[in-house]
Amino acid sequence: MNIIRKQYTMIFLFVMCWMLVGCTKPSVSDAPVLLAWETVNERVQNGSMIADYEKTLHNGNTYYFESGIYDEENRGGFIADIDAFCHKVWESQTDMVSENNSITVYVGNSLTTQGTEGNAFIQTQDIASYHGMTAVLMSMMAETVNYGQAYGIAAVLSREMGLAAFSGQPLYSDNELAAFYEQPENLCLLDFFLPVFEPRYVDEISTAYAEAGAESFAEYYIQKTGLENALRVCRQSAQPETGMTLAEEKNEWLKEIGASTAYQASPYVIPFVRNLSDNRATYPYLVHTDSAEWYLSLADVESMGYADFIAGFAETLTVQEPDFAQARAVLQDWIDSDIPTVRIYTDFEDKSETSQFLGAFYSQGNYIKLFHSWQQAQYNLLHEYVHYLTIKHAKNRAASGFWGEGIAEEIAVWECENQLAELFWKKATTEEEAKRLEQFHMWDDSKGTVNARLQQMCEAACMYLGYGNGWEYLSIGQELLTSSADRAETIRPSQLSYSEAAGMMAYLMEEYGRDMVYANCHDSNRIHTAFDKPFPELYDAWGKWNIRQCEEAGIDLEALGKYINGE
Repeated sequence: MNIIRKQYTMIFLFVMCWMLVGCTKPSVSDAPVLLAWETVNERVQNGSMIADYEKTLHNGNTYYFESGIYDEENRGGFIADIDAFCHKVWESQTDMVSENNSITVYVGNSLTTQGTEGNAFIQTQDIASYHGMTAVLMSMMAETVNYGQAYGIAAVLSREMGLAAFSGQPLYSDNELAAFYEQPENLCLLDFFLPVFEPRYVDEISTAYAEAGAESFAEYYIQKTGLENALRVCRQSAQPETGMTLAEEKNEWLKEIGASTAYQASPYVIPFVRNLSDNRATYPYLVHTDSAEWYLSLADVESMGYADFIAGFAETLTVQEPDFAQARAVLQDWIDSDIPTVRIYTDFEDKSETSQFLGAFYSQGNYIKLFHSWQQAQYNLLHEYVHYLTIKHAKNRAASGFWGEGIAEEIAVWECENQLAELFWKKATTEEEAKRLEQFHMWDDSKGTVNARLQQMCEAACMYLGYGNGWEYLSIGQELLTSSADRAETIRPSQLSYSEAAGMMAYLMEEYGRDMVYANCHDSNRIHTAFDKPFPELYDAWGKWNIRQCEEAGIDLEALGKYINGE
């Protein structure tokens, strides 16, 4: 081939390559990155400080570097790394990647490292860490992702591509990983939830092994199934398209590295995000569901231990959304059509020794606090959510006391399935108690737990009939009172137990109509005037109605009373 012909051939190949590259995201050139910078003064992330940033555009991406961070050469190198990384991910063509092939990257001293769709925020110290590139990967995703899955992929790609800041071998060998995960208490780290990748909820050693485990599993999984499928299972609820669940894949990986333990996946993939608000020292992470914004106390995690805390929270989340949705459906004619998410705070550690309550809705702050433990919280949470709906978002808002507590308990126990409370009862009921409940027809065989509505009916009937004198109970007036045989004659609304208040509300709705109840519930004084009876007479009418309800359910109240009185 003569020289002229060779030159034309080279030009033709160059043009063809240029056309092909022009159809995709540009790849990184080995030539120096030449950038034009513009200075802006902005607060680029919630919780960050207002600062001067130097802004530039390159290959479709936008970059903000806080002034004084990196010189021109190092910034160019970092941007080249991101270009190469983005190109590799966009090449995968997975449905997990956003259709908009461009992102904005922020680098600054006061930023919190995280990735949201279209935006990567990188704290200066994370520029040379896999966490920084994880934020870049998460910013490219079309959906919320599992942090650990994203971290592992970012680590593997960065290392294999030989990006400037990432060189060397993984921190731990397979043998070291196997020895660590051979201990059953460490397997919960393989859920790869965000908190285990930072030494707040767990210690530094656990964080290091979580990072190494995520990287090792991602490398194994990419080699086995390809990058596209590895990216797909970053989705919170996604399962691999390989015929195996993600938990089964992780167990195969454990065998591969030499561990004999079996990993069991969390029942709920918890979508943790970093808390950027002023209370982040107390609540480092948030979890968003369709109906709630959860704030999880660092002190509670330290007290209970990460594994136990996360297990209780995951179990709660499996049924929280269905329960909340059912409560809204029951109340749909009385509450607003658009209900904002409710803030829920755990406060197990601060209140566990001092509070007599299981939880509380704070109407002034418009949030729920949960006390004691996850088990106690499960028993009470739906009741508190109904408070949120009926006190803050009802068309005719319920007054505190008889109306507020009675309606909340009636909706939560009598009209909703309340799977949250069922979790409580399944753990709290002993085998002997279960047999006794079954004997008195208060057991639900289909669910393997107590029928909470019948249990409340029976408890309230026993108090009305004077059985179990000397019972100590928490009244809806928030006092610890003692039951007595003659209390019915002079009883006041605030002296009712929660079971009695729920039953009375069910009776009033049936006897007078739901609209009548809702029309009067905003005024605490209406209980004395709305039903044309003094309260003791109304209580007596309910008591007789409740006895009929128990009898129709096949419950022998006389036999139950003898058992309670020890006869």
